[in-house]
Amino acid sequence: MKRKEELGGDWIDKSILFIQKNRMQVFYNLTFIVIIFIMVPGYISVLDGTVVEVDMPPRGKIVVTNKSANKLYYTLWSEHYTNNKEYIEKIIDGEKIPVEFTFSIVDFDYTNIEHKYGAYLKRYKPSKLIKERHLFATFTKNVKVKMISQKYTVENIKTTLYEDGHRAKSIIRGVAFQIIAGVTIKPKECSYTLGYERLGGKIYGTSLQTDCF
Repeated sequence: MKRKEELGGDWIDKSILFIQKNRMQVFYNLTFIVIIFIMVPGYISVLDGTVVEVDMPPRGKIVVTNKSANKLYYTLWSEHYTNNKEYIEKIIDGEKIPVEFTFSIVDFDYTNIEHKYGAYLKRYKPSKLIKERHLFATFTKNVKVKMISQKYTVENIKTTLYEDGHRAKSIIRGVAFQIIAGVTIKPKECSYTLGYERLGGKIYGTSLQTDCF
């Protein structure tokens, strides 16, 4: 019988050891992958289940998770889009004067409609915006062509939650004061309906409807 050395015994031993180590490495890698698949859903579940509460005196309390929120949260966003006012400085007669400026999507005229709706659409859900961008483009074009200006007085906001706060819809009722091509239109009671979705810790607009026109 030939000796082990003559058959390359040392090389065979090293090969067997190498194969065994590789098998162990593959086993550890597979185990690690399995652990990741087990942990990731758990991590996402914990993230989705984390609740953040913020007191907003005298309004109440905002309650949000990674993909849901309570009524007050969505209502405040509706107020932001319909009542949001800021002050900017303008130079008048050589002096800086604070001038009230609003980004409200219900208060606009044909000179700033694109800017205001452009700011609103930055928070619109991308997949929805791809399908609906032409509708917003048509609306802003009509406002500019017909030289429409509108001031809107909000009377009340009613918010309804869907899917445990993952989605919501706010109906904003009020009175619209419009001027079309220089002609003042009789005040009109009408409403705006804003749809929302909270996803990945962010809020997205999903719909905008109105019967004011």
